[in-house]
Amino acid sequence: MAEPARVVRPATYQDVLDAPPHMVTEVLDGTLYTHPRPAMRHARASSIIGGELVGPFDRGHNGPGG
Repeated sequence: MAEPARVVRPATYQDVLDAPPHMVTEVLDGTLYTHPRPAMRHARASSIIGGELVGPFDRGHNGPGG
C-alpha cells in the first residue's frame, strides 16, 4: 500500500479535494493516502478482465459461480 502523506492533524475531506487531479486519494482513520491514477491502458485492461469474469463467476455460465 502507498505510504501515508505526512500530516500533523487528522486528514479531512478537504485534503482529498485539494489533492492534485492526477492522484487518487482517500482518508482512512484520519490518514491521507495518495497514489498515482492508473494509466488509461491499465484501467481499460482491468475493465476488460473484470467483464470476462462476470459470466463464469457471477452468472454461473461456463464456470464455478452462480
